[in-house]
Amino acid sequence: MWRGAKRRPGPRRPAASSLPILPLAAAACVLVAAAQVGVWVWQAQQPKAEKYVAAGNPFVAFTQQFRTLAQQKNAQENSQRLSIPTNPANLVLKDPQGTTVLTVLTDPACTRCRQQVAMWLAQVPATGTRVEVKFWPENPRRLTGGLVLALAQRYGTHEALWKALQADLKTDLTDTELLSKLAATGVSFGVIRQALEMNNSPLLQTLEPDLAWATQQGLGAPPLAFRAGLPFARE
Repeated sequence: MWRGAKRRPGPRRPAASSLPILPLAAAACVLVAAAQVGVWVWQAQQPKAEKYVAAGNPFVAFTQQFRTLAQQKNAQENSQRLSIPTNPANLVLKDPQGTTVLTVLTDPACTRCRQQVAMWLAQVPATGTRVEVKFWPENPRRLTGGLVLALAQRYGTHEALWKALQADLKTDLTDTELLSKLAATGVSFGVIRQALEMNNSPLLQTLEPDLAWATQQGLGAPPLAFRAGLPFARE
C-alpha cells in the first residue's frame, strides 16, 4: 500500500444489544409458571395421605374395622347391663373386699339351683371377686329359703350354712330341712321360731327390696348370675 493512501474503511460489526435476552427470560418464566400450575393440578387430583394409607394398607383397614366392632359390642353390653342394688342383708361369699361383684340370685331349696351355683363359684377366684347372694324363689309363695339366708347372714353363720347347703346336691330341700341346717350352724330354734312368726316383719323387710327389684326387671326362674351387671355365662 502506498504511503499517504487513505485506508478504506471495512464493514462495521453491529454492536451487542440486550434486546434478544428479554424474550428468552419471558419464555422461561412462562414455562416455570406452567410447570407450577401442573404441580398444583396434580396435587389436587391425588387422595389425601390419610385416605391413601387407609386404602393401601390392609392392616389399617382391619384395625379400623376391629375398633368399630368393639365400639358396637361395648354399646350393646352397656344397653344390657343391669344396675343391681346392694342389700346389706345379702349373704356375701369369696372376697368381701373384691372390686368385681358377682351377683347370684338363687333359691337354696332348689337342687338344680345349688348345682348350678356350685359350678359358677368354682370359676371364681378366691380373691378379687365379691359374691353377693340374693334370694329369688323358684316358688314365689315359698319364702323360707330367703329367711334362712337372712338369719344366717345376721348371726354370722352364713359360711357354715352355705357349706351345708352345697354339700347336699341330690334332692330339693323342705322347709324343715332348711331350718334344721340353719340350726346346725348355731342359730337356736328359739331365734328361728321368733323370726318365722307372722308378725315379725323386720326379717321379711330385708327380702322385699331384692324381690321387688327382680320382679321389676322381669327376671326368669333361678338360678341367675350377673358379673358387673352383665349375664354370667352358664358353663
